[in-house]
Amino acid sequence: MFLSDADDRGHLPTRSGLIGSFGDVTMSSFDYFFPDVAMDQRLGLISALADLANGMIDPPVGMGGDEPAQNNDIAPLYSYIGQLLSHDLVAPRTDGDPLGDGQPALCLNASDLIPLERDTVTAVIKNGRSGGLHLESVYGDALGSEGARALRDPTDPALMCLTPLPDSASPLGDARNASSLLLRNLVSVLLAFHNAVATALPDCYADPDERHAEARRRVCWTWQWLIVNDYLPAICDPITLSWVHSSRAPLYRAFYTRNSMLSDGFPVPIEFAFAVTGLPHTMLRAAYDLNTQFGRPGAEDARQGARLEDLLGLSDLSPTDAIAVDWDRLIAPPAAYPDRAARRFDTGLAHTLGWLPAADGNLPPNLAARMLNAGYRLSMPTAQGVLAALTQHDSLHETHPPLRPLSVKEIGSGETGHIMRRHGFVDRTPLWFYLLKEAEIRHGGEHLGTLGTRLLAETVIGLLISDPDSFWHAPSDQAGVWTPERMPVGQQAVISFAGLFQVAGVIGNDLPPGGSISNGVFTGV
Repeated sequence: MFLSDADDRGHLPTRSGLIGSFGDVTMSSFDYFFPDVAMDQRLGLISALADLANGMIDPPVGMGGDEPAQNNDIAPLYSYIGQLLSHDLVAPRTDGDPLGDGQPALCLNASDLIPLERDTVTAVIKNGRSGGLHLESVYGDALGSEGARALRDPTDPALMCLTPLPDSASPLGDARNASSLLLRNLVSVLLAFHNAVATALPDCYADPDERHAEARRRVCWTWQWLIVNDYLPAICDPITLSWVHSSRAPLYRAFYTRNSMLSDGFPVPIEFAFAVTGLPHTMLRAAYDLNTQFGRPGAEDARQGARLEDLLGLSDLSPTDAIAVDWDRLIAPPAAYPDRAARRFDTGLAHTLGWLPAADGNLPPNLAARMLNAGYRLSMPTAQGVLAALTQHDSLHETHPPLRPLSVKEIGSGETGHIMRRHGFVDRTPLWFYLLKEAEIRHGGEHLGTLGTRLLAETVIGLLISDPDSFWHAPSDQAGVWTPERMPVGQQAVISFAGLFQVAGVIGNDLPPGGSISNGVFTGV
């Protein structure tokens, strides 16, 4: 979520009407999964965290960065699905100068940064999202009713406006979605999918606003279902994910019981909002096989791949320049073309992520420093504290997945090992770093480990269970939870992201419409 410091922030938004039948714009609250777990507040920790952050940045391509050994078996699409999911659920807001000391609550770049009391964090930092997976960053709910309506096609308000991507003035529901060309293109795909759904609706939806609202409902249910049945299985530990799903996210449900009365929306855990949301960025490649112009790096008959700095607007080639995205290269399983893979989940980040712009001065240029400093500033529990608290929570259940904590030796291994040992982080480990290290050690970076999966899956599945408007509670004329087969678009049931891209008209039909990316292990459950 800290890839860009641009967002749709400003003053806290007023409760203006949301287009369709989703009710008013609603802000939710943040709180801690584990409010009583100790954090690491040692003196001089900021310089130690800076040392660790610098050690997490890979060398440039050609000097050891983006080597084939860093490739995952996951398609690059998933790193951007993860970023959009973060923007869908989390938009931190503060109003004015709530601390009264001239230092913003989310200032992460001060040399004298001190941790905030947890009561202060939950009081002054609010979430400019409802906490539901309603694609609010795509439909522009935080823009108010007029701003959201401006995103719709003026000639047919049932449809979304598909302004050509190279037009830098084209409106977006959340400015953070313009932080990279691929993320901006992903939003465009979802808008095209909305239009396909709206066009395929029966004639009984004659009023444009009613047709738009029904299309959005179906798009959101499909998005939610694909997150649970396609995205999570692709990046999570399967045993842990299956347990969270079958147990109906007991950790989040306990969290929701404690916090549901604090705001109108669905509360979002701090550990998710400021640690788990930073996990997809480790999958960002230094260069992408994007199209015939920006072909596979290293191929004799291809040009250099599209560099990450180009896609992030950090070079002469900006994110709004006309670069066509051949999604077939980014959405298919990468086995046949390893250079079309996402990077592994590990404690190394592409070199470009160490040199991001920070226009307002509150964010360091190093993405790892943004994540680590956020954990310190917001008094995030240490990974060891979270593991102890989760073990106690799990003891109340008859069954639970094993946590298998990393040893001190494992945490202190690898390229950053000497830094971890020197600063005493091996037994007081920043949560975000631990989740990456767990994936790296336990699963070779192919997917998240047990703790990472628990925090991600508990939050996402728990939010969907708590939301009466989610697909989980969609009315059905059959037994079981709603699936996209019950609302096909035309003749096609969208049961994978590949199917969604086909319906949106951006990839061909040579990829199977279902099961082409993951096994859909929870289909129909």
